[in-house]
Amino acid sequence: MSTKTPVASLRRKNVVLDQKKIDRVKRIFGVATETEAIDRALDQAADLAAFRRELDLGFKELLGKGGFKDHSTGGAQLD
Repeated sequence: MSTKTPVASLRRKNVVLDQKKIDRVKRIFGVATETEAIDRALDQAADLAAFRRELDLGFKELLGKGGFKDHSTGGAQLD
C-alpha cells in the first residue's frame, strides 16, 4: 500500500546500488524514475515484513489451539 511521502520527510541520499536491480524494479513497478522505483521497493519491503509478522502470529495462534498437523514433517501432530 504505497502512499505519497510527505516532502518534509524526503532526504537526498548518496548510495551505491546495483543498477541491474534498479532497472528490474523499474520494470516490475512500471515506473519511469529510479527514485520512484526505490521508494516503491522500500514500501513493499515494509509491507512484506508486516505481512510475515501477521502470518507468524496467526500460525502461533493455530499451534496454540492444538490439532495442527505439520505436513512438512510427514504429518506429525504439533501441540
